[in-house]
Amino acid sequence: MNMEFTETQLTKLTKKDIIGMCISLQQLVESLTTQCEKQQERFGSSTEKVDWEGQLEMLFNEDEVLIVDKYVVEPTLEQVCPELNNVTTKKRSPRPKGKREEDLAGLPIKIIEHTLCETELQEKFGST
Repeated sequence: MNMEFTETQLTKLTKKDIIGMCISLQQLVESLTTQCEKQQERFGSSTEKVDWEGQLEMLFNEDEVLIVDKYVVEPTLEQVCPELNNVTTKKRSPRPKGKREEDLAGLPIKIIEHTLCETELQEKFGST
């Protein structure tokens, strides 16, 4: 029953035909509703209720990780990368004031003027 009816076709149908179509549509809606409910039962959030404590223990129960009272003890940066202990960082000095104008001072300046008449302005930007 993959048929679409127009308004004129529906007005030409008998009352018995329309009642039969309504009953079949109700049955179709009911079957689709039960299918959706079954899918919800099968894949819904109720099936994902798990014991998080046990799951976390399973994930973190590895040789390289030490768990003490369910907290992961991570090594410090000095323990992981001892070569970073002797590295000094250099702070970047701020750019002096007027540096941009000084850098751009030697560049040639070329001024190009663009003019439009009133009609062209109105065509481009509309009336004000």
